Amino acid sequence: MTMIMENQATIRTHKGTGIASFVIGVTCVILVMALIGTAGVMAKTGRITPEFNMMFGWGMMSVCFVVGLIGIKLDFVGAADRSSKKVYPVLGLILNIVVVVLYVAMLVIGLSMRA
Repeated sequence: MTMIMENQATIRTHKGTGIASFVIGVTCVILVMALIGTAGVMAKTGRITPEFNMMFGWGMMSVCFVVGLIGIKLDFVGAADRSSKKVYPVLGLILNIVVVVLYVAMLVIGLSMRA
């Protein structure tokens, strides 16, 4: 017994922009978690310095912020494509927004601690 689709033109697939934005989101979330873990280990061992904190922490977080913004743009492009599935663009949008919100929250917390 064979099942045949009557209209195969309506089969939607995942497109590259949605998958790329999802991969960017996952990579940024993993990188942010690694940065938080590294900062915890460095603080626990007493090796953290203000210069290291500025260069490593804020530098890598800024890279994640910029890449997250690129991922959000890819999410909107992937979600606007009518011929593709929307699972990966939506998941990527959620992850990239989380990265951008974490960056802004850490920036606000850091600036408020400085004052």
